Amino acid sequence: MVKRVENEAAEVAQNATAQSSLILSKAQASATAIVEKARSDGLNHLYTEIGELRETWRVEERVEEERIVGGGGREWGIERSLC
Repeated sequence: MVKRVENEAAEVAQNATAQSSLILSKAQASATAIVEKARSDGLNHLYTEIGELRETWRVEERVEEERIVGGGGREWGIERSLC
């Protein structure tokens, strides 16, 4: 009788340890997923901002180039592409 109770107690303790390990593993995996999603979202935002900034620079360069050139050369049939 005592041995049976001791065995049951040991089994309960092992099950509790296994469940706590499972809970901890799930929590760590969830935390890692949250951090990685935040990192991915941050990088996507950063690259979007960089892309928009680059496009702004390109437009500004085209405007400045057009201002400097001032359409000069068109009277001689020379066209400048704004690509």
